[in-house]
Amino acid sequence: MNNKKQVPETDITLGDTVKDKITGFTGIVIAYDVWDTGCIRIGIESQELKDGKPAGAIWLDTFRVELVKPKQQTVTIMPDHGGFHETKPSPCQKG
Repeated sequence: MNNKKQVPETDITLGDTVKDKITGFTGIVIAYDVWDTGCIRIGIESQELKDGKPAGAIWLDTFRVELVKPKQQTVTIMPDHGGFHETKPSPCQKG
């Protein structure tokens, strides 16, 4: 099983840099959505800033998106808890 959040039927994962094959728009994959019809759309956040904030995101069908650069992902495994924790252990865990 893959620890990365992979977009179904693609080699693209959350955090990857991708490009729209038609317009050339480039950005970071922030989400994906699988419709009831089977259509898979990828949410891409612009790397450009407008007034100090991201310029916006767009949603594209998977066939329009190509991988530019995979995300360098690091995963921290907390041996005390045996799972993935980005901030602190769950309050539900004893210890």
